[in-house]
Amino acid sequence: MTLLVSYFFSRSITVRIKRLRELTHQVAKGNYDVRLRILGNDEIGDLGRSFNQMTASLQSSHEEIHSQEERRRQFMANAAHEMRTPLTTINGILEGLQYDVIPEEDKQHSIELMQNETKRLIRLVNDNLNYEKIRTNQISMERKLFDASAVLQNLKEQLGKKARAQGDQLELSVPDGLLVYADYDRFVQIMFNIIQNAIQFTENGVIRISGQQRGHGTQFVVQDNGIGMTAEQQDNIWERYYKADKSRMNTKYGESGLGLAIVHQLVQLHGGKITVTSELGKGSTFTIFFPDSQTALRNQQAKDEN
Repeated sequence: MTLLVSYFFSRSITVRIKRLRELTHQVAKGNYDVRLRILGNDEIGDLGRSFNQMTASLQSSHEEIHSQEERRRQFMANAAHEMRTPLTTINGILEGLQYDVIPEEDKQHSIELMQNETKRLIRLVNDNLNYEKIRTNQISMERKLFDASAVLQNLKEQLGKKARAQGDQLELSVPDGLLVYADYDRFVQIMFNIIQNAIQFTENGVIRISGQQRGHGTQFVVQDNGIGMTAEQQDNIWERYYKADKSRMNTKYGESGLGLAIVHQLVQLHGGKITVTSELGKGSTFTIFFPDSQTALRNQQAKDEN
């Protein structure tokens, strides 16, 4: 009886180890979508659970690497496309000037066009450099308390001409002396980009900018009744070079497709949060939250500990 029990016990262990070895070979070949059926709570069972956790982790990492590689390819393709257009324009004008095929009365306009395209390339390169510095936390921020209402009033006046050119109205609803804890220049950059984005995708509409103290910080809302976005577009607007409206590839504002990506990174560096809700054909609402000094300090300490 002892020999018989020992035989079946040894056979059970051997079968389980053999199965584990077979699955290990599959993992070695790159197949991470494998799982071991767990039988018992002994050492072999514990080993099987550890094996399943490992394969699940490897599969998740493999999917993330694949996703990152796909985004890298898309980024390179989009960057090449963005640079090719102004370079083609500049090259065509230079050839026209070289062979004297551009009429004398059009030469000044051609030179201005080259200047505009050159400035566009410079903006594109600078946006990329800024994004990488922000993403890798290579920028310095001097956060302090300041009056956000005065900043937003200045932005309303600054962007008023662009809004009127689109037939838009800018409405500002912010209490006097509304304080926000942020880096002044970065706050201006964030709100400028969000408001400008609303103007870009709204024609003959209304853009409402509001702010208030909310919980442990300050919240700002930019709402428009423009073209809106689909659910897929909302999921991708924070990606570099993504454009919600493909028909506006060469618009005057935001042509690089980096504005919202930079905004997203800057808000995260503040320990804040930015969200968007939108409905196609009815408009979009961006909500930006900046934590107060104590909350920001606690968040930074928790981040450093992790």
